[in-house]
Amino acid sequence: DPTDDTIKVDVTKWRVRNIDSSSTVDISQAVAHHWIQNPIWVWRKEGASWHYKPLDISGSSSHQYIYEWEGFWIMVDPSCTDSLHLIMYTESGRTLLRAARGGTEWFVRLSCQSGDVVDYYNQAGFSSVGEKRFFEPAREMDPPDQQGRMHLYYLKDGEKLAGYFYNTRQDVYVWQVRLDPVEMRGKDFRLFWDLSTVPPDYAVKLKISGETEIDLRTTNEYVLQDVQKPVDMELFVYAVTSPVAANENLVPDKFFLSNAIPNPFNTSATIKFGIPAGEGDFVTVEITDVSGRHIRTLWNRATEPGYYSVVWDGTDDAGNPVPSGNYLCRIVHPKFQKVTHVVLIR
Repeated sequence: DPTDDTIKVDVTKWRVRNIDSSSTVDISQAVAHHWIQNPIWVWRKEGASWHYKPLDISGSSSHQYIYEWEGFWIMVDPSCTDSLHLIMYTESGRTLLRAARGGTEWFVRLSCQSGDVVDYYNQAGFSSVGEKRFFEPAREMDPPDQQGRMHLYYLKDGEKLAGYFYNTRQDVYVWQVRLDPVEMRGKDFRLFWDLSTVPPDYAVKLKISGETEIDLRTTNEYVLQDVQKPVDMELFVYAVTSPVAANENLVPDKFFLSNAIPNPFNTSATIKFGIPAGEGDFVTVEITDVSGRHIRTLWNRATEPGYYSVVWDGTDDAGNPVPSGNYLCRIVHPKFQKVTHVVLIR
């Protein structure tokens, strides 16, 4: 419970500084300028339950307080993203917190909209500080106007991520992206992006499964029509001086075999693998049971460097369905072997 020495912040005394225009205004003026949206939302306990409480900041003369243990959301207009500093004060007037931009080197921001539902700020890029994974937030961290009606995210080792940053410099960066329509099935979805922090010497492309490949440098958006099921995509960022750019052929910088997507699966699972430059050779990808008994050959041929994917539908080489259980996916190359687990549920 609040005590006399509890830090209590008067929201009406907050100020907002716009980095781009070098101007600072109070919080009600920031609303009037359409930098931020009214109200702000405070995660507050009332009685035995927690919920979001709206606080009017549009110009109210009455004081609005937030206690030190209460989190909050401020909705920022998309045109001001990464352009604002929030300056907070305690009742005594001393500065409590000054929040500014992050320290990442660069990133692609990928967003999606269907009707009035928007999933913003899915970021992927490079960080000199270290590998960063932004996980999907817990319920109390979700913005109050987001109801999970659709979902755009990155996939890494089976995890759903709002952001993923590599910590090593590479000629080619690759991210797996998925759009899940959830409650918005059958609707059109507009993909749009922000490349303002990506160095000009990197090309940026989005490959959409079953659709097309988009050069994100030459267009600002792409519309997926009548989306009935999750859409898988690959986001590529690569140096324009690399062999990839010269050949217009995307090639990984090392061998890899991905986890099955989805996993567990019921009808089919997709497994991706990559052969790096200069390592073209005969490649086999097969499914076995956990004892090593052969079930199905998914790939068995001479393979040039590049990115590939195979699909297992839960059948053996004869086309017969195999029972539910744990299976292994194995890739064999003269210089690379790896096994991943696949779980089939009937």
